[in-house]
Amino acid sequence: MNLTINQLEDITNATNLHPLILGESIQKFTGNYKGQKVIFRIYPNNDYYQNRFEREGAALEAIAKEVKHVLLDEQSIIVPDIVDEWPTIEAGYSIRALSWIHGQAFASMEPYLDFQLVTDLIDLMKRAGKHFPTKFSFEQDVVKKLTQPLNKEQENEEKWIMYLQLITEFLEQQNKTKLTITHLIHGDFHEGNILQIYPTTKEQEPKYAIIDWEFATKGSIYYDLAYAQEYSKVHPPLHLQREVNAWKGFAISSLTHWYMINERKSKNSDFWLKKLEHFVKKI
Repeated sequence: MNLTINQLEDITNATNLHPLILGESIQKFTGNYKGQKVIFRIYPNNDYYQNRFEREGAALEAIAKEVKHVLLDEQSIIVPDIVDEWPTIEAGYSIRALSWIHGQAFASMEPYLDFQLVTDLIDLMKRAGKHFPTKFSFEQDVVKKLTQPLNKEQENEEKWIMYLQLITEFLEQQNKTKLTITHLIHGDFHEGNILQIYPTTKEQEPKYAIIDWEFATKGSIYYDLAYAQEYSKVHPPLHLQREVNAWKGFAISSLTHWYMINERKSKNSDFWLKKLEHFVKKI
């Protein structure tokens, strides 16, 4: 059961609230709070993907520590600021108010990641990783979850059994892969979560905003780039393709698992299951 506008108004004292239909994972609202426009993100406390509220906050704080000494005009990558938050309220949710960022999503742009964006992103994610909690890791947060069904009922489904055979074979083939890389990674890096902020003058370079950090963990930024390539066909620069390809299997596996959990009776889960099968057979 989702929060209503009236409930959110009572909890936050925000005004002019409107539901925001953006993304699939959590409720979002826009509204006015303490004199500024914000986006409210609503996290259910009992959720299959655990700690999303904590992950997002930790990621935004880690990045803020790296950019706090950089002038806004000199920043090429922007992330939302935490305006306020309400952890674990009685209604069974955690709520965070973030600064509103206006830009154009990559979904409506040429599907190639700007060279400078990728260069700056890799540098930032390497530096921010040292501020991110060590309890989060790619091996625990992504790899381990790949074999976990939604519930006991799913364990006996024919499609899940097929998926589990494929993912087990893939993980056995990847058992020598080094997973302890300490970059901060976004975890859901795709065209809808990358915004271009247009410059106000011709002399200025475009800026990029990266939003929705709820699946953040520690790993390799090249996983993020592989995920964007597989999910959104947003291609990284060619000189990074070798590093990105090394993480392609994990990106496909992660996307297949997401659809097996959230839309397992849909054509989307069939598509990703076939893609995973094709990839495993090619290895």
